[in-house]
Amino acid sequence: MEKTLVIWRRLGKEHGEDCGYRVNPQDIISKHIMDKILLFRNTAEDLWRWWQVNETLLVEKSEHNDVEIMKTYYYLPNKNWLIIKNFDQKKLEDGWKWYVHIGKMKFEEEFNSWIFTDWFSDVIVKDDDITHNVLDLDELGNALRIGLIDSKQTVEILSSTQELIETIRSGNFPPKEIKDFLD
Repeated sequence: MEKTLVIWRRLGKEHGEDCGYRVNPQDIISKHIMDKILLFRNTAEDLWRWWQVNETLLVEKSEHNDVEIMKTYYYLPNKNWLIIKNFDQKKLEDGWKWYVHIGKMKFEEEFNSWIFTDWFSDVIVKDDDITHNVLDLDELGNALRIGLIDSKQTVEILSSTQELIETIRSGNFPPKEIKDFLD
């Protein structure tokens, strides 16, 4: 595994999480990303949490405390999925083990970092790895309506979501990239 950095960007929220979605100019987006990079680059070596396993899998381990269990983030750039294991203590108690964000993942030379751009559509999966719910399609529709995404991007988002649902239904969740890493 190789040390790397992954920055998570919520498309349309670069100006602030509590301000609603909007189309932001490039300078706001770049500043948002740079602020996160500067914050994370100062992480102590023994607390570093971002690793590139190979070209199809990046892994991030969350900080761990006594109240919350360890979260693990699996970024699959070729599939447009960010799969979070143990995403929420309360949901885990209710049997929901996985949270999957659909989004674009790309290494940006300008920032010398991987950038994950969250694309609204999400899927949660129970610990049986079959039972699932699709979430936030209303946010996807709103993003299209206000011009954050275009019809071509919407098709890519829906296709990535459908591919995930088919992976789950076929009994191949979590995907091979994660299973191979865990073995």
